[in-house]
Amino acid sequence: MYLNAMRMRLLWVGAMVILVLFAVYWGGSAVFGPQTGISIEWGVEPDLVGAVVEVDGSPVGKLEKFGQATRTGFPVGTGKHTVRVVTEMFECRPFEVTLKRGERLHLLLDVEELAGAAGALHPSLTFR
Repeated sequence: MYLNAMRMRLLWVGAMVILVLFAVYWGGSAVFGPQTGISIEWGVEPDLVGAVVEVDGSPVGKLEKFGQATRTGFPVGTGKHTVRVVTEMFECRPFEVTLKRGERLHLLLDVEELAGAAGALHPSLTFR
């Protein structure tokens, strides 16, 4: 009876060691969620609250303001991605990023005046 109980304890300890090694190897993503992501900071422009953020043409969330902070994070996978903000007030040129596993990228969104085909200025969003 004692020998069987000892084997069960060793089995549980071995399973926990394997689980911890797996979690450490994958950078905590198996336990704590995805670690690769982007964050977008847009400053004090009030018209950008609620604007949809697209990654590779699919919406991943909206720009939200938390207190005074105007920064929102979005989880994305590893590899090359195209980021764009969709809003009725501004045009936004797509911005390409390449992320490695576990990498977090911080993008600054700025409002600029760009000249159109007719020479008229119109506001546009650009990433930095």
